[in-house]
Amino acid sequence: PTSNFHNPSDHPHRRGIRSRLEITSLKRLLLYEPLFLLCKICLDILMPRNKLKKFKEFDSLSNTLQFDDLDIKSKLDSFTNNKNIILELACGKAEYALALAKQNPDKIIIAIDIQGERLWHGAKFALDNNINNILFLRIQIEDLVKYFEANSVSEIWITFPDPFPRKSQIKKRLTSPRFLKIYK
Repeated sequence: PTSNFHNPSDHPHRRGIRSRLEITSLKRLLLYEPLFLLCKICLDILMPRNKLKKFKEFDSLSNTLQFDDLDIKSKLDSFTNNKNIILELACGKAEYALALAKQNPDKIIIAIDIQGERLWHGAKFALDNNINNILFLRIQIEDLVKYFEANSVSEIWITFPDPFPRKSQIKKRLTSPRFLKIYK
């Protein structure tokens, strides 16, 4: 038996299915394309502006310090005032540090992270809720020895560090021997 249709896509049933798929795709495109573009605009334009705004505001908050402050060491010393110091390293938005500060009003809590935008969340929350025994420090964790004297810290918390799962990343883990030497 020979067929009058040399190309399978010329078959009437195939053409009908293909055109239905094309119509469905066109409907999806018309329905979801504006939403996709709106989301893309939000991600590309609005998010970075908020991030930059938070990052800029971070500098002006009274409970924050960062590595480029000229008198960071003296500000740290005056804030800690020889009290028990608890550090939370790689704290993110500092939820645990804030809870520790609420539970231990007699101790000084210092939340440390390199991401200023994340620290901004915790710093704003602390100011809005009058939590005065917490400081937000934006530094590299490798530089802890520059800011804290030996035996001046009573506890160090590392709650949810980045796991760095690859073997080549072992040195980046906050629990690697390199970092453990710094914490002593």
